[in-house]
Amino acid sequence: MAPNSDHPTDQFSFAVLTTDVQAFQPELAESLRLLAQSRQWLIAPPALFDPESEGDEILADKTIGDASEKSYPLGGYLDVYSALQGTTLPYEVDQRHFEEVSALIHLLERFSIKHGLEIEFYLGPELIGNIVWGLQDESLREGLLEEWNSTLKVRKEQEAGVLTPDH
Repeated sequence: MAPNSDHPTDQFSFAVLTTDVQAFQPELAESLRLLAQSRQWLIAPPALFDPESEGDEILADKTIGDASEKSYPLGGYLDVYSALQGTTLPYEVDQRHFEEVSALIHLLERFSIKHGLEIEFYLGPELIGNIVWGLQDESLREGLLEEWNSTLKVRKEQEAGVLTPDH
């Protein structure tokens, strides 16, 4: 089901906008651990960024809120096969990634509600939306999730022969 081993991947990542990482990190780590155990992941389960790692360039230099100096935000990532390189992923792969990303976003919605936090989402280096107090912004809700789900429905209908590619 998975693309070739040399198929490029992207990081779907998130940053919890807080200057008090220590207060929230243990709970978020446990929530991600439980989510990881809840399903089989196409590539690997989501994980928290390691604040000591130099490779986490998306979040490493992010200034959070009104902090006067650079601080490492609480954040993590989910590796997904890239659909941005001009190649279409197999339907099953695309569907699984949609389910994985949706599950991660749902977990972070609950975390945002519980703690009154804003969470930003990125695909690669590009900011694609956020959640504030548990509410997805239009970009995340419509631009990513609803559009992705709609595309999957059309692809499924095309594969079933219900729609032609011209529809």
